[in-house]
Amino acid sequence: MAGFTETDPAGGAVWVGVNRSVLVFDAAGTLVKTLVGKDLARDAAFDTASGRAFVVWQDGGDLSEAANDNYGTLTVYGTEDFAPAAQDPSLLGNHSQSGAAWLAVEPGGGTISP
Repeated sequence: MAGFTETDPAGGAVWVGVNRSVLVFDAAGTLVKTLVGKDLARDAAFDTASGRAFVVWQDGGDLSEAANDNYGTLTVYGTEDFAPAAQDPSLLGNHSQSGAAWLAVEPGGGTISP
């Protein structure tokens, strides 16, 4: 199940959230990276000023499953090397039982709304 499809406006790469992974395709459609998280990949936003991608990962919400803990995360990646660019903050109560998560990033990456 796809959680999102977003295009990096700077480089044209397409980021697709599928279950607990983000598939990154280059502008020609070739898979270049798979980012794996412990939660569900639900949205991405890009900051062209910093060259970073922001991905919100949403907990499944069913505490009977070992992968779920009622915490989602926000991961910041470099769009050139896909390496995490900041420590992931935990998002208490960000789980799919409450609805789908979304993400907005102000230019410069100074304000993020997950």
